[in-house]
Amino acid sequence: MNGKVRGFTFTELAVVIVVLGIVAAVASARFSSTALAEVQATRDNIVAGLFYTQQIAIARGNSSTVQFVASGNSVSVEEDGATLDASNYPLTLPSGITLTPSTTLVFDKLGRTTATTFTLSDGFGTSATITVEATGYAH
Repeated sequence: MNGKVRGFTFTELAVVIVVLGIVAAVASARFSSTALAEVQATRDNIVAGLFYTQQIAIARGNSSTVQFVASGNSVSVEEDGATLDASNYPLTLPSGITLTPSTTLVFDKLGRTTATTFTLSDGFGTSATITVEATGYAH
């Protein structure tokens, strides 16, 4: 041996750790914004389903029972117990996203229903709420 010890200096190790920390921070920020976007997109789909249910109830008047059925991982729009618009419903929520409470909202001929607040969550701290007013307005 020529007397030289090969290895990394403290400065080189510190620079590598700082760079890895920056890369991890950027990657986690991108992942969390993706999760938020997925929850928000799911919220928008559910609000659209609520609006659709309300519009069908108004159009049908007293001739049928129109309801929005929410379970933990899907939502559906039903008329007299049969699913409407089979191409879109039941709408299965993305993997890992849950909707609470599981309930059925019946809309009357004026588009009114029971006031309810739904919560969407992904289990990692990302969540969104959907408020349904007694008038049937959902936001």
